Amino acid sequence: MANPFNIKDRVKTTNGARSNGRVYLIACALATAAGGKTCDPKTCTDATKDYVWVMWSGMQKAYSYHYTELERDVSPTETVDIKDDYIEKAKQAIKDMVKPKPVEPELGKDFWTAYNGFSKVKYDRNGRPFVKEIKQDESPPLKTEEVDFEKYVGRVRSKTYRKDT
Repeated sequence: MANPFNIKDRVKTTNGARSNGRVYLIACALATAAGGKTCDPKTCTDATKDYVWVMWSGMQKAYSYHYTELERDVSPTETVDIKDDYIEKAKQAIKDMVKPKPVEPELGKDFWTAYNGFSKVKYDRNGRPFVKEIKQDESPPLKTEEVDFEKYVGRVRSKTYRKDT
């Protein structure tokens, strides 16, 4: 008979010593300590996977059993199962809600405009990016003679750096 268990199945021992466990890994006999741990249980590709690793409720370590030593657990005590299922559903809900922001195609076309500060990437309330153009002054650059150095060094407050002539 082949191994009837799948990962995340609820199991208990056939002798009744332990119950309410979850199947953690399934691998061949070479992955056990008796087999010399020559096979990795996480990446086992053997055809005969007779050994099952089980995480028991309240324990942090997985224990290996031959599949004949275990049977399915249908006991009504599902305290750990409810918690695990809730955590899995919460993780999935978070993955569904949190999606990466889309890449802005316009930013690639106008890279130098954005790089030089002539435009700015802003985000709307839904998290979608858009490019906001900054209005540029079309006047020619100031020459040294036209600069008001009193304003430039901060002694006088005025709106522009251009000298009043």
